[in-house]
Amino acid sequence: MNVDDMPELQRLTLEKLRFKGRMVMSNEAVAEMTVDMVADMMSDSFVANMGGFVWQNQIHRQTRKLTLPLTWWDSFKTAHLPEWLNRRMPVRTYEIDTSTEFIHTCPHLPISSRDDMRMHMEWMMPPAHQMGTWG
Repeated sequence: MNVDDMPELQRLTLEKLRFKGRMVMSNEAVAEMTVDMVADMMSDSFVANMGGFVWQNQIHRQTRKLTLPLTWWDSFKTAHLPEWLNRRMPVRTYEIDTSTEFIHTCPHLPISSRDDMRMHMEWMMPPAHQMGTWG
């Protein structure tokens, strides 16, 4: 398509579109929060960075060893070549250790919590240590 094939633009009417962002947080999370506004000169925009703390407890950690093909060619050999050929030209691999942490978080647990937050405290415990009754 060249410029002669394009229709001529006579009038373009644009309207403003209102947008909003919303994030619901507990009073406890807001009390510990920091907010920074940074000007990004490269993109001619502002960036809002928010951070804070919530209580968390690690419930379980799972570690695995993954064996992966060393190069794209080794990956191709694994996927497309017959087993007898892979025995003659072995697939080179490397291993990586992965770790996954399972955590419970409780954003509405106040820092100065006592017996009034027992249900939250029990939920934060590993399942083997939970008492099974709340309240």
